[in-house]
Amino acid sequence: MENKLYRISAPTLLVLFISNIWFQMELSLSWRVWLDVTYHFFGGFFVAMFLYAYLNNSLQTKIGFLQRTLVIVGATLFIGVMWEFAEYGASFIFDGSIPKLLHAKMLIGGLDDTINDLLMDFLGSFIFSVVHLRTH
Repeated sequence: MENKLYRISAPTLLVLFISNIWFQMELSLSWRVWLDVTYHFFGGFFVAMFLYAYLNNSLQTKIGFLQRTLVIVGATLFIGVMWEFAEYGASFIFDGSIPKLLHAKMLIGGLDDTINDLLMDFLGSFIFSVVHLRTH
């Protein structure tokens, strides 16, 4: 049952993510802060979900609840930090051409935006970890 849920949710999330980006570009909504916050929160949640599914065998038998939570949240935060590095690098490599393509003012915000993004990644993964791992 659980594996079937993960197999159904992955393509569904991909379709929702792509359609959300298309919808955002069509309506020029990329400047809305709440979209970025929700992307990072649900991104952290679903990355944690997929990490748990991928690491399911080793996480269930060898380590306890706290260790599982730390592994999943830590790995999700690592992915979030790598994403922020990629945004930062892309802002220099593409020299403003991507924000113009996306009808956005800029690709990356300041330090407060980066910290907020990582906080939302953390909260999403932590909530998944606590809710899911406590119920199983």
